[in-house]
Amino acid sequence: METVYIVDADAAIRDALTTLLESYYLPVKAYDDSDSFLRAVGSTSKGCVLVEAELPGLNGMGLLRKLRNNGNTIPVVLLTSNAKPGFIERAERAGAAGVLEKPFVGDELVNQLQALVGHDTWTRMTLPHASDETLSDGARITIRPIRPRDRLIEQAFVRSLSPMSKHYRFFSGIAELSDHMLDKFTHTHYPGNVAIIATIMDNDAEEEIGVSRYAMTSELTAEFAVAVADAWQGRGVATHLLQRLMTIARQAGIAELVGIVLRDNREMMALARQLGFALRRDDYDASIVHASKKLAPDVGEVGDNKHTIASASAN
Repeated sequence: METVYIVDADAAIRDALTTLLESYYLPVKAYDDSDSFLRAVGSTSKGCVLVEAELPGLNGMGLLRKLRNNGNTIPVVLLTSNAKPGFIERAERAGAAGVLEKPFVGDELVNQLQALVGHDTWTRMTLPHASDETLSDGARITIRPIRPRDRLIEQAFVRSLSPMSKHYRFFSGIAELSDHMLDKFTHTHYPGNVAIIATIMDNDAEEEIGVSRYAMTSELTAEFAVAVADAWQGRGVATHLLQRLMTIARQAGIAELVGIVLRDNREMMALARQLGFALRRDDYDASIVHASKKLAPDVGEVGDNKHTIASASAN
């Protein structure tokens, strides 16, 4: 995938933009000046650049002109808190995709950025957007990345799980997620951790019915988890979620997914086998099984969507 490059001397702005864009599953790299960006990135024309117009040294307009003079067509968006009359017009004449004015408002910034860099560039940079899927029984669901604004439906989903489903997912009987856990579960940072949810519309309100997630434990390995609402188990929801998660993990360069499964979670065991996971009993605890799957780029998933994972354990 292509990358969003942030060039800004203000560390707080770099960090805030990185956190925001990573929550939308955008790969991000940040630099504190134009020279650092040029040395690191070179002549790449893939992705887009967000650069502070008032940078010390080679400023945003100077960086834009240097890229264009070198024949580099990467989309460049200038960031400014002081757009003087005529500045936007000069930037666009110099080849900028557009200008964004500070201060930024989260979702509005992302929507503006998407419009400025264009549909093709945005699609290449992002993970697959929401997609509608049809289950084997004809039910329609939406599969999409979780967002920070999904706190309420994520909490409602966890609260709705039966004691057994909570036990399979969390290895405990928690009633609901703490504020800390809600923040952790809804603020993802691609590629390190990812969460994909399944939703339906119920009386014009979106309802979460399942979630799969992974968290990287090393450069090439990630631990996964899947949970599905009790009423939707056995209908293929977890198959869709886990297959999407494996696709994203491959795109992120992850070589292996691993997880801990309770031995009496038979639906999980069946689907894990069907999707090619290797299962191994724990050396010390007979109630635990370790599931693992190598994610070679040329190996496709298999499965007929007839089974569901009730839960597996991960961070």
